[in-house]
Amino acid sequence: MQGHPPKNIDPETTMPPPAADRVLDVRDLRCPLPVLRAVKALRTLSPGAVLEVWATDPASLEDMRALAGRGVADLLAQTREGGDFRHWLRRPAATDAHTASRVEQPDMPPPLTEPPPDRLP
Repeated sequence: MQGHPPKNIDPETTMPPPAADRVLDVRDLRCPLPVLRAVKALRTLSPGAVLEVWATDPASLEDMRALAGRGVADLLAQTREGGDFRHWLRRPAATDAHTASRVEQPDMPPPLTEPPPDRLP
């Protein structure tokens, strides 16, 4: 029998929240700061470690999902308790150099292979 998840847990992540290796409090910060601070904190963790993020910005729900969708972290669970949103992210194990670089420098554009048009001689 499939039951409904507890009302404070997002329907897409019905697993109970895991124990965190580090807690990051970004309450009262607005987009994009919660996700940027989470990426910075993930860089300090070992692969497989779990980061618990506390936020008050409702946009953090989608922002953390997008972060996981880019492969920067594994989204383990999300909950809402009143006006607080909690997210559990796991730093992925670097299985290849490409995955490792997304965690280390997720916002870096790809290297240029030729000069931009405005800088051509």
